[in-house]
Amino acid sequence: MLLVLDNCEHVIEAAAALAVDTLRGAPGVRVLATSREPLRTEGEHVHRLSPLESPPTARQLSGAEALNFPADCSWNARQRQ
Repeated sequence: MLLVLDNCEHVIEAAAALAVDTLRGAPGVRVLATSREPLRTEGEHVHRLSPLESPPTARQLSGAEALNFPADCSWNARQRQ
């Protein structure tokens, strides 16, 4: 089983405690946490990712032009769910 914790930077201590307690109590569970900072838990593996490219704010773009940027594609996909 996979437990996904997203945007943990807003609740980093609680997310770290939840991850540790879950892993101790349910050895078959794996935790994937997204955060702008590490949870700093034992056994944590940190994978740093570059931010998604965003369109420039200096000019107006059409919807089609904006979708050429990964950040907007990601946002658009979430809106359709």
